[in-house]
Amino acid sequence: MTDDLGTKADAGDGTEVTNLLKQAHSFSKSLNDTFSRGFPNTILKKQKTGRLNVLPELAINSVFQGGGDAVAYNYSGMESALTFFKKNLENN
Repeated sequence: MTDDLGTKADAGDGTEVTNLLKQAHSFSKSLNDTFSRGFPNTILKKQKTGRLNVLPELAINSVFQGGGDAVAYNYSGMESALTFFKKNLENN
């Protein structure tokens, strides 16, 4: 559905509504890229019961699990999440 919205926004007529639609689509895509497709999803993922897969108290262990490349990837994902928050808090 978001792809449909993005397509419609890109093909829009430049009105305020179209521009807001582009902003909303861009925000949604960035949010999903950061939190659903990146490392933060590992920590935020929930079981069918609604419980988190990783206990918040032990989340730091997930960041430093694995070899150097895995830790770098995990750290980069966390850094991206924090940057996303900072950027969007500054804009509001």
